[in-house]
Amino acid sequence: MAADLPQLTDEQRKAWSAGDFAAFAPQLLEPSEQLCESVAARAGQLVLDVGTGSGNTALAAARRGCRAAGLDFVRPLLARARERSAAEGLGLQLVEGDAQALPFPDETFDAVVSVFGAMFAPDQERTASELLRVCKRGGAIGVTSFPPSGFAGELFRITARFAPPTRGAQPVFRWGTRDGLERLFGDGAVSVDVRTRHFRLRFLSNQQGAEVFRTAFGPIGMVFSKIGQGRQARLEEALTEHVARYNEAGGGSAVVPVEYLEVIVRKG
Repeated sequence: MAADLPQLTDEQRKAWSAGDFAAFAPQLLEPSEQLCESVAARAGQLVLDVGTGSGNTALAAARRGCRAAGLDFVRPLLARARERSAAEGLGLQLVEGDAQALPFPDETFDAVVSVFGAMFAPDQERTASELLRVCKRGGAIGVTSFPPSGFAGELFRITARFAPPTRGAQPVFRWGTRDGLERLFGDGAVSVDVRTRHFRLRFLSNQQGAEVFRTAFGPIGMVFSKIGQGRQARLEEALTEHVARYNEAGGGSAVVPVEYLEVIVRKG
């Protein structure tokens, strides 16, 4: 069955608007900083952050002296990014828009980056094509994504057992395998370099980790909203157990290593 892409996009917008993702975003600062280093972001360059959310990666680029822009389709998250930009005096350009139809001319940016953003767009081919289109020839596209293995892969499979994805939706893990990435970017790229990295999530407890996912990670919050109270309790228990399985800390707190892919695409 073919996917209804506009409907899926609207569902994604509602999911990421649910809860307070800006409260979760500080957990993702390390991948943002690392990605800016990996694309060799330099002062004076034009850098676009696609799916900027509350601005993590755009701000990381701006701190390096780049002329940074952040794009997202969730207006409240852009408002938080604007507040953060003003507080640091960084002057980000913030644009409400869709990764599947970037509102910029061809070959505008020296680097285009996306930290766990582009991978969730329903039309994967169009999204990859758009990232390539707005990047200058010889420039870099830097993307982070989650592989099917590890903490994040299992997390998504747990929630899918309680609320399966919409029929026709492409699996997000296509962005999390070398083969999938080469198929998405191959025709427009000189090279597609993939590196496995890790960052760590930190919570007060296993239970608090599950609660953060429920209240601040919109897609998981949407799953809770679709199921009855009994299944909600079982999902919360499953999430708590999942955090506990990966928890490498003692003393009641939780430190959870998360595997991810850092992808650097060089545009031909």
